[in-house]
Amino acid sequence: MLSHWHWLLLCLFIPYPAQAHGYNGAQLLLRLANDTVYLVATPSAQAFAKFDTNADGKLEPAEVDPHRQAMLAYFEQGLRITDLKGRQGKVVLRDLGLSVSHGSAQHVRVTLRIRFPSPPENLRLQYAYFQEAPLTLQAHKANSQPTLRGQLVTQQPFLVFEAMR
Repeated sequence: MLSHWHWLLLCLFIPYPAQAHGYNGAQLLLRLANDTVYLVATPSAQAFAKFDTNADGKLEPAEVDPHRQAMLAYFEQGLRITDLKGRQGKVVLRDLGLSVSHGSAQHVRVTLRIRFPSPPENLRLQYAYFQEAPLTLQAHKANSQPTLRGQLVTQQPFLVFEAMR
């Protein structure tokens, strides 16, 4: 028979749905830190409908796994990040998976890390999938200068967001 301490320890290791929250759907989170862009996007799975091999209207892990590289290439084809002089960084990390579903909507989670040869002051982001998978953008630029506690730091716009043609 288990003591109450054993039950408590056992309960700590039981996974709960709240622990597997994932990212909110239809978001594009971008952070520029020095010479690197950290990007997480959660477009609607509808943007990847051509990879739904069993045509059931949902993406399954069995469909994503063999097509992961093609899905990443497809997403990257519709996303372009440059500095304002048109220079592109190099993608040094990429990943794609199914995001936790919220209700009936299904989203794909795309993670990219893009490194530029030198730190860009400003970025231009172009996105092609507005019809199939509109995204809400949140962008942050890490400040390399230390700030004093309580000091207000004014942010200058550093990102131009436009539709890709």
